[in-house]
Amino acid sequence: MTLGFFLLATSLARAQDYVLTDLGLGDTSPAINDVGTVTGTTSTQAWKWQSGVRTYLGSLGGGTSVGTSINAKGTIVGYSYNGAYLDAFAYSSSGVFTDLGRLLGGNQSAAMSVNDFGAIVGYSYTGDSDNFLFHAALWSDGTISDLATLAGSNSEAHDVNNAGVIVGTSDNVAFEYTTSSGMQSLGTLPGAAASTAWAINSAGVVVGHSEVPGPNSRTHAVVWDAGTITDLGVLVAGPVSETSEALDINSAGVIVGDSTIDSGAVHAFVYDPVRGMQDLNLLVNAPAGWTLTTATAINDLGQIVGLASVQGQTHVFLLSPQAVPTSIPRISISVSSPEVSEGAEATFTISASSINPAPISVGYSVSGHANQGQDYLLSGPTQEVIIPAGQSSATIVLHALLDNLSEKNETVKMKLTRGAGYKLSTPKTAAITIVNTTSP
Repeated sequence: MTLGFFLLATSLARAQDYVLTDLGLGDTSPAINDVGTVTGTTSTQAWKWQSGVRTYLGSLGGGTSVGTSINAKGTIVGYSYNGAYLDAFAYSSSGVFTDLGRLLGGNQSAAMSVNDFGAIVGYSYTGDSDNFLFHAALWSDGTISDLATLAGSNSEAHDVNNAGVIVGTSDNVAFEYTTSSGMQSLGTLPGAAASTAWAINSAGVVVGHSEVPGPNSRTHAVVWDAGTITDLGVLVAGPVSETSEALDINSAGVIVGDSTIDSGAVHAFVYDPVRGMQDLNLLVNAPAGWTLTTATAINDLGQIVGLASVQGQTHVFLLSPQAVPTSIPRISISVSSPEVSEGAEATFTISASSINPAPISVGYSVSGHANQGQDYLLSGPTQEVIIPAGQSSATIVLHALLDNLSEKNETVKMKLTRGAGYKLSTPKTAAITIVNTTSP
């Protein structure tokens, strides 16, 4: 597994003491962005919930709409009837509806996810003779692109991360799509024939479900990470049913979804690699008559949204950890001095915008004309520095070696890289010049 799957799994989604907020009646899977704004649908009307207020969005003109995703800028996407077609839409934070249209000849489309840069993915019917085929689609800069299929007839895109990597399913097999490699199969559990990818996080870790070989047509929640598929199992393996699905994953690698229990009922779960799969109904003091049935999304603050059965009705819930961080740490880099003489030391300081209750592992790369091991040494592990829990910075010491060679001054450049549990701020790069002290 990559660091993105394991890192900070307990810091942003703590497995104790969730606070439940009832967001009212809801029909379809709600979504949440990283500032806690939620979108959902009630009675075929999309809405936005923010700071305790639910606002209905309206439609493209045909009276119905469904909200499926919301990004950090507050853009909501989904699908809506426009009076003639069911079309994908984007709804801006200023309240402007945009009909995203369809592939040429198609009679309907739907947007399923939007990233923070405005790239939107979903699917569109293709306009074949029977109007039966649909393909995964990307809307970007006002243009719709057909992402085609793995090798069959149909496909649909479910999520896109900020790096532009898209996941979904094509002819019952999960896929990952990049502009460089196109659509590639993610595969299934050994011996299985079908799988679906529902979400991808900032580290490129993908979650979904896969068919499990054997009787009763079971599916299990799975994780694809660095080319390896992992079966997450179920909450309780029982004689009635044994089915689970993973629906979302945040930057810290915390996963949410739903699973059957021994009675055959379906319960919402949260999963992290330390505690495993846990029933959310056991982690919150819900009112009498509530059953959390599915958890559909989790943000980078560890807040979870989903659906609950409440005395015969379906409600949208919001779960917030008792200690929700006020913000996701933003990481920058600085130097103690832009120059250092041979035989002396200078320091790179990696700083977080806030103190985190858990360690933050920050990746970095090094370049420049100077050669590590020959011209200088760095303290600590290469390509990674840990900001300890309860602290806001960490340092990497550069020791310039005295090599007794007459040479030009040489520069060491350090660049921060994206990772789980933090975002990059400026400056993202810093440089120290090693000043030659040997006379020609």
